[in-house]
Amino acid sequence: MPCGNNVLVTGGAGFVGSHLVDMLIQRGLSVTVLDNMSTGTVANLSRHIGKRNFRLKKGDVRNARKLLEEVKSSNTVFHLAALVDVQRSVKDPLFTNEINVLGTLNVLEPCRSADIDLLVYASSCAVYGEAGEGKIREYIPPRPISPYAASKLAAENYCLAFHRTYGLPVVCLRFFNIYGPRQRVGPYAGVVAEFVQRLLRNRPPIIYGDGKQSRDFVSVKDAVNACELSLERKGALGQTVNIGSGRSTTVNDLAGLLIDLTHRTRIKPIHGPAREGEVRHSLADIGLGWKALGYRPTMSLRKGLLEYLEWTARQPQSRIDR
Repeated sequence: MPCGNNVLVTGGAGFVGSHLVDMLIQRGLSVTVLDNMSTGTVANLSRHIGKRNFRLKKGDVRNARKLLEEVKSSNTVFHLAALVDVQRSVKDPLFTNEINVLGTLNVLEPCRSADIDLLVYASSCAVYGEAGEGKIREYIPPRPISPYAASKLAAENYCLAFHRTYGLPVVCLRFFNIYGPRQRVGPYAGVVAEFVQRLLRNRPPIIYGDGKQSRDFVSVKDAVNACELSLERKGALGQTVNIGSGRSTTVNDLAGLLIDLTHRTRIKPIHGPAREGEVRHSLADIGLGWKALGYRPTMSLRKGLLEYLEWTARQPQSRIDR
C-alpha cells in the first residue's frame, strides 16, 4: 500500500533533495522541506514556491524541537540532511557526528512516537571503505576509512535498530556517486561537477592520485527513482539497499569522456596528491535493489553527463569559454 500524502524531506533544498521534491510534488503529495540552507538553495525549489501542497521551512536537524513539530504532521520522512564533505569530516569529526549521527537520532525519535508510515534514510557507499575491485554486496562488512563514512554507518545502524526495536518502518538506501543537474561546484561537489567547471573554463581537470581509482556513477534521476520505489514496495523494509549504476568508471576515463563531450580535446588532466580518507574502488551490486524494490538504472553515464552539461550551460553564472 502506498504511504500517506504528507511528506517531510530533510535537506530537500539540496542537489538530490530538490529532485526528490520534484517527484513527490508530481505525484500529488503534500511536501514540507526542512533545510538549514547551508548548501541547499531556494532556487532549486523555485518552481514549487507558492503551491498549496508545498512548504519550505528553514531549520536544522540538530534542533530536536523543530523536527518534532514537523514530523508530527507527516506520514513519510525522507532524511537526506547531512554533512557530506569527506575532507571536512577528517578535519572536524565532532561536527560531522553532531549533524550526521545526532541529527539522525533527532529525526528517528519523533518518527517513532508519531507512528509514521515510512522513513527513508539516505546512506552512502562510503561506509564500505576499501572493499576491493569487485561488485560490493550489502552483506560485506563495512570498514569506513573516514569520519564521514563512520558517521553515515552509525546513523544507518540507528535507523535499523529503531526498526528492530520499535518496529519503525525504515529503508536505508546506500547511494553510490550521484551526479546530475543542480550539482554545483563547491566544497561538497562531486568529481563530475569539479571536472566540468574546469573544462568549461578551458582549465585541465585535477585528478587526485593516479586516476585509476574507480567509482560507480549513478544519475540523480535513477537515485530519485529508487526513492519513489521505496514508497510503493515494502520488500526493502528493515534493509539496507545499494543504489548505483552497477558499472565501474575510473577517474581517468571520466576525465577523458568529459574532455570529449566538452570538445576540449587539447586539454590534458593534471595530477595532484591522493586525498586522505578516499577509497580506491567502489562498485555497486544492485541485485537486492531489483529484488526488494524493482530498481533498475536507466541512464547511461554518457547520456547523464550530457544532461548535466546542458543544464550547466543554461545557468546564469555559467561562463563557457570557447
